[in-house]
Amino acid sequence: MEPINLKHYRLQELSSQENESINGGANLPKWIKGLGWGAVLKDAFDHWEDIKKGFKEGWDIDKPHK
Repeated sequence: MEPINLKHYRLQELSSQENESINGGANLPKWIKGLGWGAVLKDAFDHWEDIKKGFKEGWDIDKPHK
């Protein structure tokens, strides 16, 4: 497999500074990350029945409907 030629697609490789900003969250304090994860977990807990229903529908997608 040959490498992608960025110039062919008129693209330019990211600098290390741009790449670091895209990685995001690398320099955030742990308590801010904790707040984010806490919000995600609270939302998942509050909507667990909908999440479970969606997973079940996705899992059973190839099975005939009853």
